[in-house]
This record gives sequence, structure tokens and C-alpha cells, in this order.
Amino acid sequence: MGQPPEVARLTHEEEAELGLCVKNNHGAAAMFATSSMGAPDTLTSIYLGPADLIEYKGKVKCTTVNASTAEFSSPSGIRIGVTAVRISRITHAKMPRNGQFCSAYEITSTKGPLRAAKGNLEGFTDLTGVQGSFKNGKLEWAKLFGITSN
Repeated sequence: MGQPPEVARLTHEEEAELGLCVKNNHGAAAMFATSSMGAPDTLTSIYLGPADLIEYKGKVKCTTVNASTAEFSSPSGIRIGVTAVRISRITHAKMPRNGQFCSAYEITSTKGPLRAAKGNLEGFTDLTGVQGSFKNGKLEWAKLFGITSN
């Protein structure tokens, strides 16, 4: 990797997420975002999508990395181009063939993916999920998110 990724504000709003973006030579991109409200130093979401969509209108500039498209995926297999049926199996929720969706679920923090970020987890809950859009039954873009709340 040449230059380090630049921090970008994802929208013009004052409280917009801040993120770093990487892309590969095949057009896949991942944006790692943090919330300016409440968790400015904690990764709160990961956007997966085509680089031209994430870099639309030049608001975000992705840094090119040497990575295969398969590396732009969640551990559970959420990646661009995967079918709505596959996302349904991963999230245990019915997905539309076309259009936007959002699926979230709660996990007790002692068992959830954010457990390493907290010391005393008594009474906390992880909220984990995926939001995105399908076109012709295939995932066009996705936002993977997770937060811990009491």
C-alpha cells in the first residue's frame, strides 16, 4: 500500500460518520467507519460496495490495496454479489429480491462480537446487523454494524 487512507466525513452533516476507505484493482471497496457521536475512537460499521459507488462524487477517496475481492467479506460470508437467499440464511430474516433491507439482532455482550471492547459486561447487549440493497437478487452494497448498549 502506498499512501495511508485518508479520513473522510461520509456526509455533509455535522454528526456524520468518519471513515477510512480501501479498494482493490477489481472495483471492490470497504469503508471502515466510526461515529462522531459517542464513539469517535471505536469502529462502529463497515461498508462493502463497488468502489465507484463509495467514491461517488469524490466525497470519499479510497486507497488502492493489493487484495482479492474475496477479502472484502465478513467472516460469515456477507459480500457483494451474494444472493438474497444466502443473506437470509446468515441473518435468519427474510430478504427481498430487490430493494433495501435492514436486519438487526441482539446478543448478550458476554457472548457477542464486541465483548473484547468492554471490561465489565454485566447488563450490556450487543446490537449486530446488516443493512443493504439487492438488485436482481444479488447484494449490491452492505453496511455491517455493531454497537454495545446498556
